Formats: sequence, structure tokens, C-alpha cells
Amino acid sequence: MKGRVRDGRRVPRGARASVRLLVAAAAGWAMAPTLGCAGATATGPPPAIALPIATSVTTSAGTWASVPMGHLKQHLNTFWQLFFQRAGAKGGWKDVATRLAVATNGGVLLSEAPGAPLVVAVRPSNQLHFTALVTSVGGRTWSPRRPVDGTVSSLATSGDQVVALVKSRSGGRVVTSSGGAWKDLVSAMSLASSGGRRCAPLVLTAVATDASGNPLIGASCGGAGAVGIFSERAGRWRSVGPAVGSPTAHVEVVSLSTTDGRTNALLAVATGSTTLLVDGILVTARWRLSEPLVLGAETRLVSTGPSPSGGVFVLSASRSGRERLAVSSRLGRRWALLPRPPEGTESVAFAGSGRVDAFVVGGTVMTDWVLDSGASSWTKGKASRVRILFGSSTI
Repeated sequence: MKGRVRDGRRVPRGARASVRLLVAAAAGWAMAPTLGCAGATATGPPPAIALPIATSVTTSAGTWASVPMGHLKQHLNTFWQLFFQRAGAKGGWKDVATRLAVATNGGVLLSEAPGAPLVVAVRPSNQLHFTALVTSVGGRTWSPRRPVDGTVSSLATSGDQVVALVKSRSGGRVVTSSGGAWKDLVSAMSLASSGGRRCAPLVLTAVATDASGNPLIGASCGGAGAVGIFSERAGRWRSVGPAVGSPTAHVEVVSLSTTDGRTNALLAVATGSTTLLVDGILVTARWRLSEPLVLGAETRLVSTGPSPSGGVFVLSASRSGRERLAVSSRLGRRWALLPRPPEGTESVAFAGSGRVDAFVVGGTVMTDWVLDSGASSWTKGKASRVRILFGSSTI
């Protein structure tokens, strides 16, 4: 059977037709900043996407990456590391996780805003019940910040303001702080009863701030045909996501981020047995959407984050462990597939000059593999050994 080659395999014509339908719908999505498909109701469960923690961000001071190491199949023996490479440095990556001064088994989240310190959130594990926050200015100074009660699953900053999404049995709640005490902003339940009725949010999944510094909230919608992205205006929450072309699709916001005045929303769109990833970019109140990126059956997301082109990167792995690295662009609607990353890659970083670094983990050793601009294969770089005291996370 003939068809187009996508993700290393040939897609049958029938599947291509479904993809073309969603691509055509994207044209309609990009024309409206509000939700479409009035009266749509839920016809099935939302997409079951496990949201990744591993990520990387690039600041004026350098590039940061959170990477899990140790025995990755054992939660209490997985220790997240924070690697940093100073801008313009010719040396390797430096592990600065010890500067966090807290056990990192729960995972490490990163958030940065221009002109503001990097904010690092260390999620709780074992018997800890709070998320520790640490700020760093250029990797030279480190300062603790008031912790958040509970487990933070998404983090955003704008100037002195920090917005955090905290997990809860009722779908999550969003809190905010400008250096003082944390204040409740909104919960999944209260959002569902106000501006989120059509989305019927089951769980909050992501937070960000828009170009003006106002909080944005992403959700997994129970209502079909709705995209759960919300913003507050004059004390009232309203839908600001793009319209979905299919009234039966279930959409989950995987991540939200704002860079240089552009907001990126990585969306997982589930229609039947097919899950597609779409990168939406909000510019001057209008959405531009990428073509769908097809996720294979039983594919998991390993790492996501911003790319230097103004889009996002997505590192995914099939059940067999075969990985794929795709990058969207702010100018084009297509996903670019980079050469397949080395086996064992847990995250990637875009350090500038078109270079991409892949962090390959084997126990206590992280090996940096490099893909230079225009290269067709990865080159093995420096290996770093991290001192891990297995079994030490007992509190």
C-alpha cells in the first residue's frame, strides 16, 4: 500500500486522510482565538499523556537542563541533576544540583523570564510534603525562596511573580507569589464553574504567563472539541485557546511557555485511537498552529521544552525504546525531525549556534552527545560522573 513516509514508516492513505483533515482544520483553528464547536459533549476519556519533567532552557547567562540519573526504574534511587553550561563556554556541562541543598528524587522544574533570576523547583519525594524553590542569578548566586505546600507540576515566572500549579485530588490548584506568602489564584473546580464550563477541566496541566505577565492556565478537557487554555481579565476567567476542528477530539495542554512575546501551547489531540501533537503559537491575539505530529502507539514523551527557533522540541520514545526528536518553528507549520538521538537520551538542550546536546544517562554517568549545525549524526562528547548515594533518600 502506498503512502507518505512519516516518522520512519509509511502511513497508509486512510491515515493520511485523517491527518489531512486535522491539518485542514488547523487553518480554521488559526483564525479564531476562542473555542469552537458549541454544544460539544464528552464522548470518551481525554488523552492519557504522561507529562514529562525533564527539560532545558537557555538564558542570557547560559543553558540549563534537568536530567534524571541513577536507577531510573526506582523512584527513590532516581536523583535529578541540574546541568549548566555558561554562554560562550568551551568546556563541558557542570552539575550544580548540590546547590539546591535538598533531595531531588521528586524531580526538578525550571522557569526563567528575561531580566529575572532562574527559578528552580525541587518537587517533594518520600515523606516531604512541600516543593522547595531556589533562585539563581547566572549560576553564580543561589537563594532560597518561600516553598510551596504540596507538589508543583508546572512553574512560570514574570519579573518577581512566580505562578505554580499544585497537584490535588480535585484536579489541581494554581497559586502565585511575588516574594511573600503564596496566594490561591484558581482551582480546577472553580475554573470549571466559571469560564471553563465547555472544557469541563478534569485536571490542570500547565501554567505560564502571557506577554503582559498575566497568568495562563492549561488543562485536560473532559468536554470534546474544547481546548483548555484560560486567562483572567477583570477578575473573570475566560477561554483563550484555539478552536478544535473535530467536535469529537479530546485535547490536553502538554505545556505552555512565553518567549519574546509569543506564547507556545503544545497540545495533545486525541481522535479515536490516534494521538497528535500540535504546537500552537499565539501572536497578537491570533493562533498559528503547526501541522500534526503523529505519536505512535504506546509512545511516551521523554522531554519537552523551548527551541531557539521560537517553537518547541519534543523528545519521545516508543515502547521498544527507539527515540525521536522533533522541533517546531515559529515561522513554519512543519515539524523538523532531527537525526535519531543516541540510545538512553533523557533530555536535549539547544545551546546556540545551531548545536544540540543530548544527555545520555547510564546510572551515575551522563555522556554529552553533540549534533552540530548541519550534521547528519551525533558525536560523542565528554562524560560526567555524578556522585549518588543510593538509598539515601529516607526522609
